Amino acid sequence: VSTAFVNNLNKWRIKNMENQKNIEGFEELKAQYDALCRRMDKQKIVSEKMMREVMRSRVGVARKKFKIEIMCYIYVLLVALPIFLMVGLSVPFVIVTGLIIIGHFAASIYTNKDILRGRMTDGSLLDISSRVARALRLESLALRWSIAVCAIWVPWILWEMYNNYELPGFEHSGIVGLAIGVIGALIGGWIGFRLDLRVIRTYRQMLNEIKEFSEE
Repeated sequence: VSTAFVNNLNKWRIKNMENQKNIEGFEELKAQYDALCRRMDKQKIVSEKMMREVMRSRVGVARKKFKIEIMCYIYVLLVALPIFLMVGLSVPFVIVTGLIIIGHFAASIYTNKDILRGRMTDGSLLDISSRVARALRLESLALRWSIAVCAIWVPWILWEMYNNYELPGFEHSGIVGLAIGVIGALIGGWIGFRLDLRVIRTYRQMLNEIKEFSEE
């Protein structure tokens, strides 16, 4: 009996030691898993900070375009419109042009309100994505609206410059006015269209980057 008892006791000790090793192995594995999770969380935080920095640099493109727009609007309202009257362009044309500029001014402020408030890149990446998507939608709408307006306004200003432009002491003022109008329309249209497309591409790039980061 004593021999059987001793054998059972030894088996129990061996089994207990194996269980202890298994527990120690499990605790070591759990510690490694916890350490890995902590490293992944730190890497995710670092990656998210880097992503935010990228977003801020991208928003700089839209902020620059907005500043250029504001300066152009102020110039047209305070300088260009009085010059239009001085060189003989019609009052209805000047009034309509002023209303168009004021409308674009208000639309630009509404579109870029998050940039004005400095919160375009605040909050979570989901919040940033929502604001960028909104800005992209409004910028695309503004571009389509601008093209439609220019399709009417450009021929009108060319007609005004050809028929009403007055250059003292010059016999062919209309031809000069038409040339100035064509050159101005081409340069202004090219600059504006390029700025709009650049901002739209930037917003699309931001949305794609946020989507790819979220899927990782």
